[in-house]
Amino acid sequence: MKKVVCAVWLFFLCTSTTNAQDPVTEIIRRGIVKVIKAVDLKIQRMQNETLWFQNAQKALENTLSKTRLEEIAGWVSKQRDLYQDYYEQLWRVKAAVSFYAQVRELAQRQMQIVQAYKTAWSRVRKDKHFTTQELVYIGNTYTGILKQSLHNIEQVHKLIQSFALVMTDGQRMELVGKVADDINRNYADLKAFNARNIQVSIGRAKDEQDIAVVRKIYGL
Repeated sequence: MKKVVCAVWLFFLCTSTTNAQDPVTEIIRRGIVKVIKAVDLKIQRMQNETLWFQNAQKALENTLSKTRLEEIAGWVSKQRDLYQDYYEQLWRVKAAVSFYAQVRELAQRQMQIVQAYKTAWSRVRKDKHFTTQELVYIGNTYTGILKQSLHNIEQVHKLIQSFALVMTDGQRMELVGKVADDINRNYADLKAFNARNIQVSIGRAKDEQDIAVVRKIYGL
């Protein structure tokens, strides 16, 4: 039932001719902003941990440099197990920073999709070369793109939560790749659909002046 209501809501949103701010895209935009902020906080925390580990490493190296050579072998043997965990944690933190940076890039690309949709839908409604039925079709297509955008945001949220799940680094990176493919495909579909609409409009223009109007509408 929820999916039906959402689909109907999105349909009427896309077929509306009002100039009011698009509520669904605003919800998506806010969701993406929350994701970016959450990722930024995680990256900052991870970077702080990396700095702490690196400072600890320097302190360890200073201690070694002051220790007499004959004492080093015994000291290292005693401390090996203790510091093994430290080096493993340092590697994990650095890997996590890289991972969250990738997630942030995905969220930013999703923001680009939302902005591109808003711009394109605003422009096509000003174009007099499309019939009401065609605008309904275009609106339905954008509805599908928005629904995919909502799904993409859910996937990005799963990426953020993935460190709380029992997942290997390989599984986590596989998930990043899948989400990236979905977002890039969504973006490519939107750009291709927008380009097609522009070409159809130009093809229906009656003269050079009409073409100039179309180019102005789409910022060409």
